[in-house]
Amino acid sequence: MKHVLLSFFILLCGVSMTFGPTMVSGKVTDSAGDPLIGANVVAKIQMR
Repeated sequence: MKHVLLSFFILLCGVSMTFGPTMVSGKVTDSAGDPLIGANVVAKIQMR
């Protein structure tokens, strides 16, 4: 029984690390290179 619980726990940890949040950072600028204040960015996620 301990082996089953340990295997299940390891599986859950692996899944949570795979689908966990990802940090994205950067700076949004216009064509002149000036920063755009208050710009919103939407990331599209593609599943493979």
